[in-house]
Amino acid sequence: REYDAVMSESGADFLFHTRVIDVIREGDRIAHAVVAAPSGIWAVKAKVYIDATGNGDLACWAGAEWKKGDAGGKMMPGTLISYWDGIDWQRWNRERPQGRSMPFGAFLPEANRDGVLSVPDLHFSGIFRQEGGLGLANMGHCFGVDGTDEESLTKALVDARQSMVEYERYLHDYLKRGMEKARLLATAELLGIRESRRIVGDYVLTQDDYTKRASFPDEIGRYAYPIDIHPSSADKKAMADHLREFDAARRYDKGESYGIPYRILTPRGIRNLLVAGRCVSADARMQASIRVIPACYITGQAAGIAAALAAEGNCSVHDVDVSALREKLKVFGACLPDNKEVS
Repeated sequence: REYDAVMSESGADFLFHTRVIDVIREGDRIAHAVVAAPSGIWAVKAKVYIDATGNGDLACWAGAEWKKGDAGGKMMPGTLISYWDGIDWQRWNRERPQGRSMPFGAFLPEANRDGVLSVPDLHFSGIFRQEGGLGLANMGHCFGVDGTDEESLTKALVDARQSMVEYERYLHDYLKRGMEKARLLATAELLGIRESRRIVGDYVLTQDDYTKRASFPDEIGRYAYPIDIHPSSADKKAMADHLREFDAARRYDKGESYGIPYRILTPRGIRNLLVAGRCVSADARMQASIRVIPACYITGQAAGIAAALAAEGNCSVHDVDVSALREKLKVFGACLPDNKEVS
């Protein structure tokens, strides 16, 4: 409701039930975005386009360069978020396993040994407490899913829904401690995808930038989420590699962060296109940090303001006045400390 109100009050036109299905490109710019809606197929003409599809669909179809996966093409698994009731949170808080980074996964080795899970998995991010006995669960993995392939997505979604029966048994018979009466209320309409295309921009953010706590002259925000690479398969080595990636050794100390440069929003070779969200220009390891929702807020806000500046100035997105962009971002509350050192 809040977003509906903001959009309505702004005077901007917006549509639901409308999907981009193609792009018409002329030279170095997008001329039209072709969409499908209940009324039929038609085209949108704009001065500037922003691709916030997650998969970078618009940019890909417009001919932008992109990469996907690690050096072997493997991508992080997806997860189907689920909603549960009947949880005794008071008992869980008293009796939950201590000294573990993922207490909800404490007994997965036993459950895997007993064949409870069709696809063995040692990762269980958690169940996040809601009102009463409700909980929002981030558990399980859909290995091998490709978020840009509808057949792959369909199979993964079907498998993930079926896995909820298995995880219910895990909660009741293994985790216990207030989870014995947990029951599934609903699963998400869409599968959660952590990684797919990464659009190549004027700059590619790298793990080295993360390590250096880098700053940039065209910075649009600061960010501190660790490199959280979920394992691409269920084997024990992949699980161990994930735990090493997401451990205290790579986490920042309080007050540390890295800068997000505007140039990761500007796909090479297209003058009127910006990207925002998890498809921004980064290497595979850095994408595992910047893919998470707070960074999507940062890149989305900056892309929106940059698009307005490019449209008003009738200029390429690559030539937007970064100083003006940063000043407008500060007005909207962006965290942009003055940088004495840039890289």
